[in-house]
This record gives sequence, structure tokens and C-alpha cells, in this order.
Amino acid sequence: MRLLTAAAVTIALALPVSASAKPVLYACDITKVVPKVNWVPEEVYFVVEENGPVHVIDRFLLAFNEGPIAAKVRKRGDKLILTWLLTNIRSENGNTAPPSQYRAELNTKKGNVKVYATSSAFAGAKVRGSGSCKQVKNPKLPKNFS
Repeated sequence: MRLLTAAAVTIALALPVSASAKPVLYACDITKVVPKVNWVPEEVYFVVEENGPVHVIDRFLLAFNEGPIAAKVRKRGDKLILTWLLTNIRSENGNTAPPSQYRAELNTKKGNVKVYATSSAFAGAKVRGSGSCKQVKNPKLPKNFS
């Protein structure tokens, strides 16, 4: 079972949704990261509401922002171009790090994603990851979360 699946489904079901449409949950595995650093999460979840916001959930957002964040969205064909800012970053020794800007290109038709990360903390580094996504239809809580 995926590391964050239960948390992502729980959070997705708790997000406010318009009465007209159910959100669609995309569960994405990031399998290629260049360079091999810990700045792009290995799992990212996107909760897409038709004509509404897109929320992003990953282990960094759960750790530092304590939950999902609404991303800015642009649509380009079958792609959703999403941007968000990771704040409140702290190192293991408690030092504060500058915010990191994330950009994702989620292709809802092909089921793939590219994620890019930038920060003044790693200036000059071109950090990117890519992987595949599955659309989770009618997400339900696991039994241990009901």
C-alpha cells in the first residue's frame, strides 16, 4: 500500500466541494528525480474539482504546512499546470529554510506528471521529477479510518 494513500483519501474527502461535482483524486508516483535529492516527494496527490480549486497533498505539505494546499491552476489542453509554495520548512536541527516553489504538469489524459522544485536554498540546482498517476474514482476511507 502506498505511503500516503490513507491520509490523502481522508484529506480529499474532507475538503469542501461544490454541490455540482465530486472531486477527482490523482495519485502520482514520482519514480525519476534529477538530481537524486530529497526535494521532490516520491508521492503526490492532486484533488481536482471541476471548475474549482486543485489541492496538492504530499509528505512535505503534511509535515511543514500540516495539510493540503490550494495550487494556482492553468489549463493547457489535457494538462493542468499547477504551482504552489511550500513554507514553514525546518531542518532536523530546527533551522528555518526559505520557501520552495513547486510547479507540476499533470496530464490528465496520459496519466503522467512532471514536478519541478526551486528555492533560494538550492540556487542553481535544476530539481525535477516525473512519474505516473492513477485516477482514483469514488475514493473511500479505509476501514481503519471510518
